[in-house]
Amino acid sequence: GVVHRDIKSDNIVLTPKGQVKVLDFGLARGRDAAAFVTRIGSSAGTPAYMSPEHIQGAEMDARSDLFSFGVVLYEMLTGRMPFKGEHEAALTYSIVNETPTAIHTHNQAVPRGLENIVAKLLEKNPKDRYQGAVEVIEDLRRLEAGQRVKAHPRRRSRVAAAVVAGVLVPLVAFWLVQQRSQRRDVAATDDAGRKMLAVLPFQNLGPTDQEYFADGITEEITTQLAKLSGLGVISRTSAMKYKGSNKSLREIGKELGVDYVLEGSVRWDKSGAQNNVRVSTQLIRIADDTHLWADNFDRVYDQIFALQSEIAQKVASELNVTLVEPERAALAARPTKNLDAYDLYLRGRAQLGDATTTEEMDDALVMVEQAVAMDSTFARAQAFLARTYANQHFNHLHPELPRVKQARAAALAAVRHAGDQPAGHIAMGYYYYYAERDYDRALGEFEKAAKRQPNDADVLEAIAYVQRRQNKWDASVANLERAIELDPTNANRITNLIQTLGYMRRWTEAEQWATRGREMDPRSLQFPSYLAVAKVARDGDTRGAGELLDPIVSKHGAIATFRADIYIMARDYEAVRKLLPNLRAYPNIDTLQFYVIRATASYFDGDHDTAKVFADSALAYLNGRKAATSSDADLVAGYASVLAMLERREEALRAIDRAVSMMPIEKDALAGADIRNARMIVYIAVGDYEAAIKELEFLMSVPSNLTPAILRMHPGFDPLRDNPRFKKLAEEKVSS
Repeated sequence: GVVHRDIKSDNIVLTPKGQVKVLDFGLARGRDAAAFVTRIGSSAGTPAYMSPEHIQGAEMDARSDLFSFGVVLYEMLTGRMPFKGEHEAALTYSIVNETPTAIHTHNQAVPRGLENIVAKLLEKNPKDRYQGAVEVIEDLRRLEAGQRVKAHPRRRSRVAAAVVAGVLVPLVAFWLVQQRSQRRDVAATDDAGRKMLAVLPFQNLGPTDQEYFADGITEEITTQLAKLSGLGVISRTSAMKYKGSNKSLREIGKELGVDYVLEGSVRWDKSGAQNNVRVSTQLIRIADDTHLWADNFDRVYDQIFALQSEIAQKVASELNVTLVEPERAALAARPTKNLDAYDLYLRGRAQLGDATTTEEMDDALVMVEQAVAMDSTFARAQAFLARTYANQHFNHLHPELPRVKQARAAALAAVRHAGDQPAGHIAMGYYYYYAERDYDRALGEFEKAAKRQPNDADVLEAIAYVQRRQNKWDASVANLERAIELDPTNANRITNLIQTLGYMRRWTEAEQWATRGREMDPRSLQFPSYLAVAKVARDGDTRGAGELLDPIVSKHGAIATFRADIYIMARDYEAVRKLLPNLRAYPNIDTLQFYVIRATASYFDGDHDTAKVFADSALAYLNGRKAATSSDADLVAGYASVLAMLERREEALRAIDRAVSMMPIEKDALAGADIRNARMIVYIAVGDYEAAIKELEFLMSVPSNLTPAILRMHPGFDPLRDNPRFKKLAEEKVSS
């Protein structure tokens, strides 16, 4: 209960016995003065260690001391202060507005997990920091035990469509499954009769810091070949999984479903007066290991685009693929006239692929932004920025309005300079999808891009994303399957297909895809989780689901909360009691999920007083996120659910109606169904059973995350069980 207010290196000593002691409590405040304010401009504290709220004279609590502790750790690890300024005003500006230089740039020996801990301590907003020292200790102990401490990007909490009179209707809903149809071997030609080719990662024969360049050459050649309508080309993300692999070409061909591979090497020699690039390639038919074509290309660096085009045309010729004139023009087009800009673009893309935090993503984007500053006509780089900006806004990594404006400006620039190439259409498609949720215009742009780039798995998947939000579920499934054919080892595409099938209640197909995913990646946590969801949602098999989850339950907080919910559906409250004491220690536990599952478990265990305590904690968390006035429909729906649990009926109904109006199902069939599900939950919680039944009837008539098996099992639906209309819904058969 004590807030020190002057945590700094000078006030921390190490005794001869190895004890750490904190000194000088002259500025400290105790529990009775927890919400105190320091007057702006006062000198209470040491500026270099002050938190942003301390500097700004806002309310302070223990999280302010945690920020100061983060400054001390940064100083210990780097020998530098995280925030600098020639005078006090400049220093305080830095603390409030600037992000410290990444620790690894000063000291590469620091584990990334420890760097992540410090970064979270130094978050500007107290809500984004650790909420107490216990949380810091937990992460430090994980790090000490050799476990991964993940970065803490500012992502929105996924609010479960949550509480039925204190009841969590399945977290199953948000682990919802995703995969389709019988497993089949992919033929050497696709459905359109096109020959299927994989471009394997080109080997870098230069210094290790040129790895990004070899990867970039691989991607550019893949992109060039993907423009050819007569050829099916496996996506780069699947092909890159074989980088450094010892598998034979025959094994790779079977796994990717191709009969041809292009492989090669790259050497970039900067030692002479001219930069020279040597690319060696060979086209191999897998069936008999025949080298159909091999060649070495020696070019000066400024001929790199012509070289990539030449290689693509040679491959097409050897495979007897006829090029129409627009395809020849597309191959000949130069993405930029500035080779330095091109190099920065490749570096930025490579770094973004490895980024795990918002800060790392921003650092990578700076490179691409610099590329655009060098050549504003670089349409591909502009398109990349537009997509990334809009995606960050959509996923609440950068929810502020400037990201939307940046996305629009970059997309329009891409359109202006792309000519008839697909980059402009792709950029505008993502802008309409992520930034404006204008799905009709987004689909139109993506379809134009698909005509120019028919083998682009990203574009096909983007079309599928739009279609399911437009209530075109069958078309969405078809395009996701096509994207997976072009990118067969991409787990994200498979999970998106599982999710789509799950909403459609096509559980047998979903289970088959989840099985395929687990065979593809036995270490995955997601695929056994999806298999568990399938067992529960289709068959009500809580025991089988538990057997899948028990070996992995301690590895992720979402799995632990899902396991707790399955115990609740099985009405095994003793098992829930045994699981709950450890729940907070699991990695990646979502704070709101933790409070809600604790409240839910307590409610069904008959301890309604404890349930309200945890529900009140959930409400405090949501109030800290300003859920009542948020523009995030998910957050508002979660807020309404918690209010309902606390028997604040009128507030709950107003909030859930607001959430539905923000995200109507007519506008978004996917997200809208989740919000309508939340409204059904609120209706049960406040005792309006007639309204709940009507909402249930609607949700069971459209793709949603509810199934008859869940209705039959979950105790949250007990108030409705004697209703004949509910009985009819619970007895319906689920599509296989």
